Amino acid sequence: YCFSAIHQRHTMDEGDSNTLELFESTVLQLASCALDVASRSKRAGLVEEAAAWITSSYDDELDGDGDGEGFSDAAGTRACRARLGKGGLGVLAANQCNSPHSFKRIATLLQTAVLATLKEESDNLENLEPLCHALCHLICQARDLSLLNDVAGSLVRGLSEAKHDDRAVYNAFVAVARLEGGESVLVFPAVSLASSILTSSLESSNAIKHNDKDELINLFLKASLTSTPFPHPIHVALATPFLTSDHIIDQAAFDERLAPALGLKLRAHPESVLP
Repeated sequence: YCFSAIHQRHTMDEGDSNTLELFESTVLQLASCALDVASRSKRAGLVEEAAAWITSSYDDELDGDGDGEGFSDAAGTRACRARLGKGGLGVLAANQCNSPHSFKRIATLLQTAVLATLKEESDNLENLEPLCHALCHLICQARDLSLLNDVAGSLVRGLSEAKHDDRAVYNAFVAVARLEGGESVLVFPAVSLASSILTSSLESSNAIKHNDKDELINLFLKASLTSTPFPHPIHVALATPFLTSDHIIDQAAFDERLAPALGLKLRAHPESVLP
């Protein structure tokens, strides 16, 4: 699979199923650990190829053939981002990853889609939450704190460099943390990514709104206290950036809210943490 696949269609209509099938094939190749043993140039080429599907900036200038037809157009890249988010492809790819490198490739693609959505769909951000949901699902599947830290750092840098609306991304991760049902573990990476974005954007003023801090703490406690008996330690570890943020969890918040609530849970289920 190479760049010739993209040249089969220079422009992409939102309803073009052939285009979306080609995009899906590219994404699932990125999720496969088989790509780990390919040459560095092939891996880099496929990552760049996938980015071409979701960023309309990948146009004739990058195409380089001077024919006036870029690899993609705004409608087509929007459709591919929708497939990655609302269409469930991001979650599907996360479920198929089974190596650190494959998780990192899909994480990079999802981050690119988040930033491209802010840039190119600022008037309609309904796909932002599904993309953030897929990113949190990926991190939970990877069970990798270093991947979470990499994602947080990349998103914060990308938002800062492009001067995007970081509040919109913060709200999207909070919405993921509010989700009810069997994916309560998503709360842990979601509150970590939300707090990283929040503290970065407000670090200079040191003025985090009380309501924001209060909601993040409530979401963390709800996920921690309602699971039976305790969330898996690996998943709780994904809340480390949130729990270690002095801007969010100051000493008073820990002493008055976290410690008493978690202490009661521990007393009720001591067998869950004892060897």
